[in-house]
Amino acid sequence: MRRVVGSISSEIVVSRDGLLYCGICKRGTFTKRGLYLHLLRVHRDEILEMVEEKSRRIKRFYSGLYNG
Repeated sequence: MRRVVGSISSEIVVSRDGLLYCGICKRGTFTKRGLYLHLLRVHRDEILEMVEEKSRRIKRFYSGLYNG
């Protein structure tokens, strides 16, 4: 699960010149707390879907290794 979250976090948080931007909608700049609140309020369902999809991909990959 950590691998999934680490992969997703690099997609949803963009840092340029020490400033934080939303990687999903490209809005910014945010403080850490502001970005957290933005992601929670605006993109919660999208992030959950991203985590579920990435988790399914990893599960398929590993099941293919052990079955094939």
